[in-house]
Amino acid sequence: MINPHHFRIYVVRPTLVIMGMHTQAAENLLVGTAITESHLTFLKQHGPGPACGVYQIEPTTAQDVMRYATERPQIQIPLYHGELEYVLKTDLGFQTQVARLKYWMQPEKLPHEDNVIGLAQYWKTYYNTPKGAGEVEDFVSKYEQNAL
Repeated sequence: MINPHHFRIYVVRPTLVIMGMHTQAAENLLVGTAITESHLTFLKQHGPGPACGVYQIEPTTAQDVMRYATERPQIQIPLYHGELEYVLKTDLGFQTQVARLKYWMQPEKLPHEDNVIGLAQYWKTYYNTPKGAGEVEDFVSKYEQNAL
């Protein structure tokens, strides 16, 4: 398992700063997302499914986010040419950029940085989706145990 504090300060925070999209709410949401989706442990989805990396991003989702980003010059994200699944498993900064943009594309503003339940509901609605297997309570529990 990646140390959650190290993940926060050495991956998430600097990536968001470089992107010009750092807020404490975004940082907390991304750390909570990675902890909930992969326990900061798994780089490939358990069982059948294409999700990759600590955020469990599906390659088709990454392609959609990258297409969205290329249409908006104000968004700075490196575009990889080659094996997208490989990058989604190995490059924590790229994974963080894709996950942040996935949230940034949503119409609703992020909840307050201290509203863990609100962040969990935002994750469930816009990332895990209502049809996803994750539960708000899991996000809250894992965040409170690992991310504070």
